[in-house]
Amino acid sequence: MDVAEVQPKRDSSARGIQKRKEAPVDIDRPNIAVVLNQVDAGRRNEPVDQEINHRQFNANYAPKEANHRQGYLLDEVTELYHKLLDRRKFTLSDFKPLKSFFSNEQETPSHTQPFTVTKESAGLLTRRKIALIADFMQSLRPFAHFSPDDKFTLLKNFALEFCFVEGCYRTYLNNGFQTNSFTLATGEIVSLDKTDQFFNIFATAILDAATMKRLYHSMFIHGMRGLVEPMTAMKMTEREMLAFNLILLYSSQNATDLSPDQQNALIKARNEVLDDLHQYYCDSNIEDGEVRLGNLILLVPAVLDWLHQKKEICQITQIFEPNSTGDIWSELQALK
Repeated sequence: MDVAEVQPKRDSSARGIQKRKEAPVDIDRPNIAVVLNQVDAGRRNEPVDQEINHRQFNANYAPKEANHRQGYLLDEVTELYHKLLDRRKFTLSDFKPLKSFFSNEQETPSHTQPFTVTKESAGLLTRRKIALIADFMQSLRPFAHFSPDDKFTLLKNFALEFCFVEGCYRTYLNNGFQTNSFTLATGEIVSLDKTDQFFNIFATAILDAATMKRLYHSMFIHGMRGLVEPMTAMKMTEREMLAFNLILLYSSQNATDLSPDQQNALIKARNEVLDDLHQYYCDSNIEDGEVRLGNLILLVPAVLDWLHQKKEICQITQIFEPNSTGDIWSELQALK
């Protein structure tokens, strides 16, 4: 895509990033990093500085990536994510006719073909999905010297956050905000106007479909308003979605359980992601990149609120139906 197509139309007084054509951009790391220093919920800091409270979203930036030089940190992350997508496609083989792999019909941006989730398949599919996220996470360079226990500590939150963010991103790509529908990891699209059939799949004698809807329907709405809508407005790219996931991972609330050296390693890794994305904006001559970066950071509280709500609802359902959330969620949400 021509970079000119994705540059927002702004008047001469608008604020933008200095282009690299004239001189190299000297990224001030403390200034980039300070954006998150007030958002890090795990370290209980004050609310984000109003100076970076950029609420406006640029709707002219397309999700397709522009051409750029090699060597970005997020290039490596994107490659790891594409491997995850390819492997996920084959994890669905237990639930789909083999013939479907020879067809490109109904392909979704998640590299899967839709099929209907059943109560029997949901548990196995979820475990495999989390296993792929764990493999993706431990392939990241900052975790090379982390112990298995410390990696699992971070996975407890990150697995849920990644599923939520990726689901919202996939929903945005499928025009979910306009159609009021949510796209699952399987490629199945759930209409939020007609969720009864979906909740019937997971209903039990104690937790009937009506109760499940009262508990979980609000989480779909939270995702649509908190993430899908702003993703749609700014036309979030895959690179930005992955950067956002890494910001969440390296700012994990569970990081307080790690040693000071490991906490510092996460802060360093987070700042490198911020600098890398900022550098990409500069190199690609994308105006308003600082605003886009600020908008990504402002989405963090929406994910943390959803995570808290998810854990709370799972605890409620466990009281009435001990096996309702499955073994995998019990592992991830075990009390520390």
